[in-house]
Amino acid sequence: MNDATGTVDDAYDQYRIPAPLPYERGTPDDPRYIGAATHVQLARLYRRRNPVHTVFANDVAIDQILRLSFNTLVDRAESKLYSGKPDILVANTTPNLVYEIKPVHNHGLLKASFQLQSYISGLGGGRVLVVPGDPKYLGGWGYVPAPGGYAKFECARPGVILYHYFKA
Repeated sequence: MNDATGTVDDAYDQYRIPAPLPYERGTPDDPRYIGAATHVQLARLYRRRNPVHTVFANDVAIDQILRLSFNTLVDRAESKLYSGKPDILVANTTPNLVYEIKPVHNHGLLKASFQLQSYISGLGGGRVLVVPGDPKYLGGWGYVPAPGGYAKFECARPGVILYHYFKA
């Protein structure tokens, strides 16, 4: 069941098509707007399904994650290497987990795999062990609300979450 904001209430609701989210900003057909909202909903779903995990969503850069969660300082000369923002980074598991989210179309799997490796390398350079996230934490597949519709997602391979947007 969805609450008034259209967020996922519990783990089982990820398997039902949710009510669409209202449009808050942006152009309804802008894929960047729909993608950003889908990223937020997938991070919320992860947090609800795994409440004991420390989750950084795609608004926190690697250099900040290293400083905040691992007490590691990044040299200014290297800071460009650590400017990326992983879509989902779980910082209190052993090893730590990272996920990259992309739409299915437009070579999503290839782009997500490449970006995932850059995050693993960037965090490894900061001496933090990170591996691609396990699909079981999101249930492997499901649905999340999106502006004017919903997104069906699947964990295509460890650390890679692909979604397809459907208008309601």
